[in-house]
Formats: sequence, C-alpha cells, structure tokens
Amino acid sequence: MVNKISAKVLQKLLLKGGTKLNPALAVAGLGLDSAKVASKEIFGFDFVNLGVKLLVYFTVALIFSKVMEAIIFARGSFVLLAGLLGFNIPKSEQLPQALKDLFNGGIKGFKFWDIVKIIALLLVITEFIMYVNQNRKVGSNPSPMTIGVFILIISALGVTTVPELVRRIKSADFSNPQDLV
Repeated sequence: MVNKISAKVLQKLLLKGGTKLNPALAVAGLGLDSAKVASKEIFGFDFVNLGVKLLVYFTVALIFSKVMEAIIFARGSFVLLAGLLGFNIPKSEQLPQALKDLFNGGIKGFKFWDIVKIIALLLVITEFIMYVNQNRKVGSNPSPMTIGVFILIISALGVTTVPELVRRIKSADFSNPQDLV
C-alpha cells in the first residue's frame, strides 16, 4: 500500500524555506537534506556536504579560469561587450608573464588546473584527517567504511592528478633557474 501524504503536510513541505513558487526546489532540498542525514548516519561523515564543497571549489576555479582566459585572449567584441556591461577588462599586456603562462601553456608544463587538482586533493586529505582526529577526540574509532570512502575519493583525485605531474616533473629541466619563473 502506498503511503498517502495529506494536502496539509505537502503544503508545509512545499512552503518550507521560502520555496512557495518553486516546488521542485523544495523537493530537491528535501532530497539533499535526506541524503545528508543518511550519509551522516551510515558513514558518520557528511559526504554530501564534501561533494557540495568540491563542486563549489571546482566551479569557482572554472569561472576564474574562464575569466583569466578571456582577459588573456580578449579581442574586439568581447572587450566591447564587457565595456558596455560596465566591466573594466585589463589588457593582456598588463598581466605578469608568469600568470599568462600559467593559463596558456603552463609554467614548466604545470598548468592552472594541475594546481587546482592538487589543492582539491589536499583539501580532501585535510577533511579526512579532521574526521579521524574528531573521532579520536571523542574516544571513538573511525568507521572502516568511512575510511574506505575517503580512500576512494582521494585515490580518484590522485589518479587524475599525480601520474601526469610525475611525468611532467621527470621531463622538466630544472637546471636553469631562469626557466622556473
């Protein structure tokens, strides 16, 4: 038998959190809240929140990357459109060469996205260390399953980052200090 939700309960759910005009947002919010609770109860850690943090981090990095690329490669109509919208786009010549290189071909083969991925990896490792320390602080042992999920996330980020960086480091010539800038 299917559980029936009364109109009053449904109305309360849909009106929760200022979502009177968007019932889909209300349902999505409930789903997100339920996933957070389930993650916390099952694993002892809110992996949904970690996923949202990583999503925001990579989104901000993408926006920053695209803005920098637009500034570096700004031409005609883009500069005109930005000016009409009230944005003052600096000329590519005004940027330091190292910054232009970081977004163009990279510095010694290391690009902006390599740095972003390394930082993401370090952020997840930091979250893991904080989880373990928090459990030990309250006299509890970290859940093996939670540790396993962290290891999977760290491994996925590591596999997409570390091998390429090792290859670039091996092929880079660090003997000339002037090339490092």
